[in-house]
Amino acid sequence: MDFKSLDFRFLLRGRLAPADINGWFRDWWPNFWQSFQFPSAPPNARVEVSGRWQAPLLTQV
Repeated sequence: MDFKSLDFRFLLRGRLAPADINGWFRDWWPNFWQSFQFPSAPPNARVEVSGRWQAPLLTQV
């Protein structure tokens, strides 16, 4: 996080467990994931998110 420019970069690695973050979003998030099933374990995920706070059009995933 660059506090001067408000640029950020998140590097996330782990297992995809969408229900674990239901509280971060509105009802659309848990509703979206209802049709997905993870039979054994949630899949592995690696995500990079970067952008600038208050400038959503600059966000890249």
